This record gives sequence, C-alpha cells and structure tokens, in this order.
Amino acid sequence: MNRRRVLRALGPGFVALGGCTNLRRFRSQNQTTMPRTPPEDAFRTVTVESLETGRLAQLDLEPSVEAVEPTVTDDHTAEVELSLTNRGDRRLTLGYESCPPADEHTASKSGGDARLVLLRSDEQAFEPAAEECWRPSEMDFFVGEPCGPVELDVDAGETLTRTYELWDYPKNDHCMPPGEYRFGETYRVDGREYEWTFTVRVAEP
Repeated sequence: MNRRRVLRALGPGFVALGGCTNLRRFRSQNQTTMPRTPPEDAFRTVTVESLETGRLAQLDLEPSVEAVEPTVTDDHTAEVELSLTNRGDRRLTLGYESCPPADEHTASKSGGDARLVLLRSDEQAFEPAAEECWRPSEMDFFVGEPCGPVELDVDAGETLTRTYELWDYPKNDHCMPPGEYRFGETYRVDGREYEWTFTVRVAEP
C-alpha cells in the first residue's frame, strides 16, 4: 500500500473560491452520483446518495458534495469534496466543532454498528495501522486534543471547498463494511443552529 498521509494541522481547512461564477448546483435527495468504472484492484466503491440541506437556505448558503475519487484501492482511498457557497449579500460567520488532528467526521452505518470516518486530505498525516485497510491506529485517532469550537467567515458570493479522505473506523470488526453512512455538519449563526447532512453508500465493486 502506498500510504497516503492525513492532515494533522488544526483549522477548518476550507479553500476559498471568491467570485466564482461557474458553480455546481447541489443535488436533490433523489439524485445519485454514479462512479466511473472501478479499477480491477478496487476494494470498495463510494457514491453520494443524498444531500439534505436543512434550513441553510434561510442563510442563503448552498452546500454540495461530490465523490471526486469514488474507489478504494491499495494505492488510495476514496475522496469526498464538500463545497459551501454564500448566495447572499452579506458576510456570514459560521461557528462549528472541529475535531483535531484532521477535522474528523464520523458516521454510523444505517442499520448497523459499523462506522466510517472522513479525514481532511493534505500532505501531513498519520499512516494506516494495517496494510490491508485504510484504518488509522487507535492511538492516532483517540489520543490527542479534544474537539473544540472554531469560526469561519464566508463572504457574499464566496465558495469554500475542502476535500476529505474516507477511512475505516479503528474499532470496526471488518474493513469498511458496505452500507449507507450519514455524515453531517452543524453551523451556529447568531445563536441558532443549522444542520446539513449527506449520505454515502459504500459497496463492493
């Protein structure tokens, strides 16, 4: 396995695309992103099944999610890109919880106990604990700084984007169990909370 590394630096990790006019529209719940033909050595395929925007429209915020790398192989794991566009005419300050070292997001399998983790992609990182699975070690994952509040400014007309790698949860009995997993983010604006979620499907090729 060519062991890619996952970011250890703190912070929200968004890349700003200010003034961008050619923006992807978010998908409806009934639309499915289908992967390209998986390579022969694919271990899992990943698709974005649904996106629920909640009350973000009240803030003129538009999220989108795309599986930019839809396969898991020995050489790489799947990657999911999250984008957030401020369609309004004022700057917004979003508060949310960030979990170091890699802005971790954990989701449980629908109808099961297994979990998967999204870890922010970058050049600095920790390595998989085992050759046969993209799984962080329990020491790397569970020991460290606790989650804490951060703030993020989004200017009017600005699009922010970040990319995550999909990793196995350290305590799973099996590597990346197939099924549907729901991830989410909750923003705090002016004392109110706004949640949006998306579901990914992990399947055997």
